[in-house]
Amino acid sequence: PNPIVIAYVVRRGTRHELRVIEGNGDGDRLVDPDVAPVRPAWRADTQALAYAVRGGARIAAYPALTARATLAAPRGVAALAYAPAGDRLAVAGAGASGAVGISAAGGPVAWST
Repeated sequence: PNPIVIAYVVRRGTRHELRVIEGNGDGDRLVDPDVAPVRPAWRADTQALAYAVRGGARIAAYPALTARATLAAPRGVAALAYAPAGDRLAVAGAGASGAVGISAAGGPVAWST
């Protein structure tokens, strides 16, 4: 198997899909048919993928890519990024609020402004 996996968001009509594909172009597959148009974030060990949905963010375990519970972000998500150690996920809130949330190991998001 190819060790490189690329996650990307593509627009399909009025909605956006999250897809993954192997680095050699094989194995293109749908992960979630209705996501927010925000760049997904891989955890450093590539065993988890975070992506934005309406009302928050989801974390999916790789390789199955089945999503766990949604992390709440009532104003939407503007950006996602894992800490280098992979133990925390930063969630930047959308809009003018400038809110940033941190989720430890996929737990609830602690918000600050």
